Amino acid sequence: MAAPEWIERWTFEVARVATLPRPDDLESPPCMVGFARVLRRRIGRTPRECCWYHQVDWKQANRTAITLLRFGQEAGAEGTAFDDFVMEAIEGEPIGEKEKEAALSLLTPFEAIQIIEPDDWGGDVPMFQDGRHRITAMRDARVRSTVIARLDLLDPATGGPLTPPWE
Repeated sequence: MAAPEWIERWTFEVARVATLPRPDDLESPPCMVGFARVLRRRIGRTPRECCWYHQVDWKQANRTAITLLRFGQEAGAEGTAFDDFVMEAIEGEPIGEKEKEAALSLLTPFEAIQIIEPDDWGGDVPMFQDGRHRITAMRDARVRSTVIARLDLLDPATGGPLTPPWE
């Protein structure tokens, strides 16, 4: 069996929604694009039946995700132990199923919101790996803080970060 090319390390942190990039390349659903969205946002009306993203109470989902993240960090849970902790803890939360699903989406590797910094991909501006629609719905709901994730690829021989190929 060949040695792995890298080791994945996921880290989660709380970020202010206002500091995250604004997705400008959404093409759907209709409630997230165009002038009507901007107008609804300015007058404080958020659609509720249009899509999954607008049906979630993002304030409640984020409050739950941030609480679980902090409890998991205080308990020292990392990697699969963190995943197990979150899956078990979410069951006891007194929130709706959509909010549980949304909170889990913020704390689950490969579903979490990821912002890739320019230094990490050789570009000029930060970009989303995932989470553009969720961030848009959170902004519509006036959510202040959310959980974002970072995936670091580590060298299996040294445990240090892999050097990007463009360096």
